[in-house]
Amino acid sequence: ADQLEAYFKEKNHNEQFYYKFVPEKFRELLHKDKFTDLSLGDAQSEDLSILFCDIRAFSLNSEMMTARESFDFVNKIYGKAGPIIRKHNGFIDKYIGDAIMALFEHADDAVAAGIELYQAIALNPNSEQDFGIPEVKIGIGIHSGMARIGIVGEEERMSGTVISNTVNLSSRIESLTKKYGAGMIISKDTFDRM
Repeated sequence: ADQLEAYFKEKNHNEQFYYKFVPEKFRELLHKDKFTDLSLGDAQSEDLSILFCDIRAFSLNSEMMTARESFDFVNKIYGKAGPIIRKHNGFIDKYIGDAIMALFEHADDAVAAGIELYQAIALNPNSEQDFGIPEVKIGIGIHSGMARIGIVGEEERMSGTVISNTVNLSSRIESLTKKYGAGMIISKDTFDRM
């Protein structure tokens, strides 16, 4: 009985740990009851708003940090961003080095999350205390449209991802924040869905 109880405890722990790598919402968008039902090639088309958030000049700053300091800094930013994105009904699809890609089913939620992210990170009056540097600059880009969400890879290594022009445009809109000196830019498609 003790061994069985330990087995179930370990199984539950492993399941909870797995959810940290594959968002529950991802499974829901693919209309699967359990994560074990996901398989290579599963895919759905959804109308989504995609948010990219990038830390400015991170590469330059990280060269003056140790590896540990770089990861601590990025994780402090992500530690602020994750709860804000979830609060606005979104989920993080992936971390791309010093950038976040988050998905939302509604444009209003994506824009509200973007505004709050900018306030909590770039306009944070306690930046030195919270992040270890006096000022953090970020750029946020949001675009909305049809996206294909699914499972890619091969049998030994699979990953959930989103593939579409909507993703590419979101990333490019985020990069325009550098050119125009803006904190956040949204597309007309996002604006029209609000």
